[in-house]
Amino acid sequence: MRGKKVGKESYLRGFTLVELLAVVGILSMLGGVAVAAGFAVARDVSDRSAREMLVGFLRNAAEISSTENVRVVVHFRDHEIAATDDLDAEPVGRAFAVRATGRVSAIVDGHPWDEFADEGPVRLDDSSEVFPLAAVQTEWRVGAPYGTAFAALELPKGYWVEKGIVAFVPSTGSRSQMEGRVALLARRADGTTEPIGAEISAAEMEVAP
Repeated sequence: MRGKKVGKESYLRGFTLVELLAVVGILSMLGGVAVAAGFAVARDVSDRSAREMLVGFLRNAAEISSTENVRVVVHFRDHEIAATDDLDAEPVGRAFAVRATGRVSAIVDGHPWDEFADEGPVRLDDSSEVFPLAAVQTEWRVGAPYGTAFAALELPKGYWVEKGIVAFVPSTGSRSQMEGRVALLARRADGTTEPIGAEISAAEMEVAP
């Protein structure tokens, strides 16, 4: 007696090796795309966080300059290394907001001093919190203004601002105006350097009139 056939396709056909390899390849490709997208999202979040930290720090310096009617200078120190060992070394950006304090009164044995400081004679290059206030100053000079840092910022590893300064100068009838340029940089995993957004402007920090 012949068996009864039910429908045209009553059985399941198995996958061939080629079909299985194709499926595995597609899944691997999709997984790679998902991982890359995840890394891109994490990088964008990190970039925004670093930029917001820097803008907030600059905004605070501008506010101090405006409310106290003093010149405030922000010094940047690029490529400072914060690492547990040489293998972990990465550039770390640090910034110091400096308020005017006094002037160099003497140069003794090549070292700048303020002999009239409130706490008594002070050797100015003996403190990591004392900075010159001039925009360009290659060496200390008698009569040159200096300031003391009242706030400091350390950016996340891999982010920094090129070495230099920006200044906030009080302006009659308006908030302090920014002098100089600030561009945030990042070192990527492949060793390249990339700017994070456009240069930070006075408008972005709300220091414009």
